[in-house]
Amino acid sequence: MSFREKLLWGQMVATLLIWVPFFVWARPTAREAIIYTARFEEPLPGLLMLTIAASAIVSGAVFVMTTFFTPKTERAVSDEREQLALYRSTRLAYVLLCLLVVYLAFEAVMWGDFVGLIFRTSDNPVPNQVVPGPWMANMMMFHGIWVLAAFVGVTLFRIGAELFLLGRRR
Repeated sequence: MSFREKLLWGQMVATLLIWVPFFVWARPTAREAIIYTARFEEPLPGLLMLTIAASAIVSGAVFVMTTFFTPKTERAVSDEREQLALYRSTRLAYVLLCLLVVYLAFEAVMWGDFVGLIFRTSDNPVPNQVVPGPWMANMMMFHGIWVLAAFVGVTLFRIGAELFLLGRRR
């Protein structure tokens, strides 16, 4: 296994070990996003910051450990095959990311309109005005977590695609 493949496997395992527990704990359901719950108040921003810090620290540690335990002769500059695999996997990941962002933006607009219809009141001075409340912040957090999950998923897709392309070309 080349240095690049070892590094990619380390990145994939580290990303899975750090982000999967965060998303399992923080995954909101539509009902929790609409109905105000204490789950989205204090612990989530702190947990997100800790997860990001842990991701940076573990990724750095994986790089250092992979570099330390790989002979210097294997750590040569990437060849044309590795550069082509990186280019193709990154291009596929960007296309997937664009599709996911457009889908999630459309979904956020549709959910906002749907939830807004539920919380409209007829005694407002301005007709058809949505009554602001804590549910709006929860909806933003709901979609923010899904957008973050899309970015992490696309990162895992890019790493997996690059590993596939590197393994296929042997």
